Amino acid sequence: MKPDLEGNRYIVRLSLLWAAGILACLLSACVHDAPVSLPTTTPAGATQMPTETPTAIPLSEPTAAQVSEQYRPGSVILDMMGEIDVQLGTVSYSFPAASLQPVRITLRMQGEGLIVDLSLVDMFNNTLAYARSALGAAELVINEFTLPYSGQYRLLISPVEGSGTCQAIVSALAERSGGSTDEGVNQSILAAFTLPDIYHTYRFKLDRGDVVTLAVRPSNPGELSLRMAFYGPDGRLIKELTSPAGTPLEMPGFVASMDGSYVALVSAAGDTGGQYSFTLSSDTDIPVEPGSPDIVYGNEYYVGLYGGDDVSVSFDGEVGDLIAVTASPGQSLQVGLYLVSPFGEPIAYSAGTGLGQVVRLNEVQLPYSGRYRLRFEWDGSGEAAFRVNRIEGVTPSGGGLIGNAHEQERYGSFESNHVFHYYTFDAYAGERISLRMASTQLEGDFDLCLALLGPDGRQEIFVDGSPGRSTADPELTDYELTKTGTYTIVVYTTSGGLGRYQLMFSREQ
Repeated sequence: MKPDLEGNRYIVRLSLLWAAGILACLLSACVHDAPVSLPTTTPAGATQMPTETPTAIPLSEPTAAQVSEQYRPGSVILDMMGEIDVQLGTVSYSFPAASLQPVRITLRMQGEGLIVDLSLVDMFNNTLAYARSALGAAELVINEFTLPYSGQYRLLISPVEGSGTCQAIVSALAERSGGSTDEGVNQSILAAFTLPDIYHTYRFKLDRGDVVTLAVRPSNPGELSLRMAFYGPDGRLIKELTSPAGTPLEMPGFVASMDGSYVALVSAAGDTGGQYSFTLSSDTDIPVEPGSPDIVYGNEYYVGLYGGDDVSVSFDGEVGDLIAVTASPGQSLQVGLYLVSPFGEPIAYSAGTGLGQVVRLNEVQLPYSGRYRLRFEWDGSGEAAFRVNRIEGVTPSGGGLIGNAHEQERYGSFESNHVFHYYTFDAYAGERISLRMASTQLEGDFDLCLALLGPDGRQEIFVDGSPGRSTADPELTDYELTKTGTYTIVVYTTSGGLGRYQLMFSREQ
């Protein structure tokens, strides 16, 4: 059995352009665009919004100094009239705006058999919003869009069929119906789409190495189909998501690759509408479960294992608690145990060894405070008695705090099976570390394994030996960390042998 903590895993005549208020008049030329999943093997028992490719070298993030003030509500930012024809291709009009300016975009059309595509494009050449007119329609409207950056934007008007004239108007709105501005992590905002073609802009700052989950959830099942486009501080599109009606959009485990303001554009797909929530949460904060746990330390409980899904029970633990777990199955039942962290990841296990055989986790010092789960896997059927005990008055055989140390040596021993040691250290994204182990065999086949868990509780890497060395001595050299927070090193054995080891931790220059 080979353990692996991960998952045993976008010629026209121009009329006079004018803009109200503080901005100068502009004339725009028309453009024709050419785990710990502990063992590797389980023991027995709507319409897509088109997006242009960003420029090869994106511009630096726009600043508020470029266009410092928003327009007064009702101001006309852009009013352009021109001829459009399929043979002439795409027409482009540009306009300036301050960041987080809410606008309404209106296209008024006259012509025979005219169908027009309308796109809003930012300074990074991303298509932020898109709409297509119905055949012969006199008007095409993007009812609300909050512009994420300060700078120049473009309207691209592309005739699909027919020819005629078109008036493009961009006007300033008084307020936005949804979205947020640099609210930070751990925010949840309620908003609604009451008209078609509304786009809500959520802008938030992340530091390199932050690990977050973005989620957009409709309030009423089956009512609202959602889409989200997610952009980095450099203007590059990171990901687009679209959900069926009533289904949430979720982007878990996103790791910020740079410091700066990130933008999520949320809109309703198709003709759907309704209320939704936008949530941004940190994956490195330990989840808090409501209610009481299923069990407590020190009591004996019984569980019936008769088929179907896995069975688990919850208990609350504090960082540093030293615990032992015992399960005694009936004679027609083989049981395996998995200890699952508050992050929902397995961090210790004991495989079943046969029908009626007792299984144990002999020593586990909890690395987090929060709600843990004890998960049972089994073959056969029957009941099992089990107990989770807190061990008092005993010094742990390994594990501990490395913290912010640049280098440190720690020692541990395995004098019985099914023991797990946890060492924690703090680090920033971009740091490089090395982990080296030296073991001394005392009895049997002593095979050490090492796993590194990230600040979000998920396994980063698993090592069970190094080329050219004994398989008992795993090594991780010059490993670059991609997340910021507290990491956990897990040391354990899989062979059943006994022995001692030295763990050498260092941060590389």
